[in-house]
Amino acid sequence: TAANLVADAAGPITLTTDVATVDATASAAGAITLTEADAVTLTSIASNDGAVTVNANGTLTATAVTAGGTGDLSLTATGGGDIGAGTLVAGNTATLNAAGAITDQRVGEGPGNENVTATTVSLTAGTGVGSAATADADIDTASTSLSANTTAGDVAVAETNALTLGVTG
Repeated sequence: TAANLVADAAGPITLTTDVATVDATASAAGAITLTEADAVTLTSIASNDGAVTVNANGTLTATAVTAGGTGDLSLTATGGGDIGAGTLVAGNTATLNAAGAITDQRVGEGPGNENVTATTVSLTAGTGVGSAATADADIDTASTSLSANTTAGDVAVAETNALTLGVTG
């Protein structure tokens, strides 16, 4: 158990953690896989060319996460946890699954201020995706295919380019 974890590798990174914050970089081809015991803040996670997969048993605050190359991004918050989406980028597919809500952690709206950028974006939450309460509270995306689903609550998404919309639920 530690407060902060910094991990840098020239290839894949696979960690099981119990920390407050994580900063991880895979500078060469390779995936980053994190399994967190409870809530965690991802201050900066970046793969040069590989998938990024994070599973947290609590709230997952993703400040800056990039799955480089053609990498997929998968963030999962269980145990009632929310996902706070800052700047998330995937070369292919970005998938966010929250037992709680998916919330906007980024200031600003419109092109250049997206929370999630990927070819395909899938947002699934138990208690809402974004919020229409204020202009900055929706989830901003840049994708060509978007799917959003919530068990309860609203879905508030602002897309910055042309896309194919998938409705689930």
